[in-house]
Amino acid sequence: SKVEKRNHDEADEGNDKNQDECAICDDGGDLICCDGCEKVYHAECLLEKYSIDAEKLPDVWHCPSCNSKEEDKTQRVAQTKHNQSTAQTAAKLSSVSENLSNHQSTATKTNSSNSDARNGNGAPKRSLQNFAD
Repeated sequence: SKVEKRNHDEADEGNDKNQDECAICDDGGDLICCDGCEKVYHAECLLEKYSIDAEKLPDVWHCPSCNSKEEDKTQRVAQTKHNQSTAQTAAKLSSVSENLSNHQSTATKTNSSNSDARNGNGAPKRSLQNFAD
């Protein structure tokens, strides 16, 4: 970040992307330029509104607006990843549920055909002819 003296009455040379007025108070003067966008700020305005000490800024500095956009982007990426993970989990659960349902259906059919060959207490059914002799 660089500190520049700017006056909003000065003509822009065309090669500078930064604004001439503070993004907070709309006045010119000694302004700190954001390295990520065109906004500029007075040191006093940064301190008052955002509690940012201009004397402790790194060489490359991004303003609160740029940081907010980056945080929003990070949150969107995290939400997208969460949604994808949730969708994958839902698909897996659906598959497990379908497999379980198929297994239960097969088990019910097997138990049904086994119960046809058994009496009520689970013993095999025997015809009366076997006991007649």
